[in-house]
Amino acid sequence: MTYSLPGCIQYISCPVVLVIDGQEIKFENGTSAIENKYDKSYLIDKMYAHNNEILIKLKVNTQINDINWCGEEQVSFF
Repeated sequence: MTYSLPGCIQYISCPVVLVIDGQEIKFENGTSAIENKYDKSYLIDKMYAHNNEILIKLKVNTQINDINWCGEEQVSFF
């Protein structure tokens, strides 16, 4: 299964550097960053400007819900 980044990143028009587990990945802009697919679901942990680039530190999303819907009722497995 592949995941995308949060859509708000697409509005960044300057160079973007994603920091995932200490590794930096550079992109031309936010649109090219979200076009890439990822193996895990990530959330934005920190976002800041540095040397004419936007650095975005990502963290793994651990709050993925295991919820199924049966007809009209929500069924939770928590």
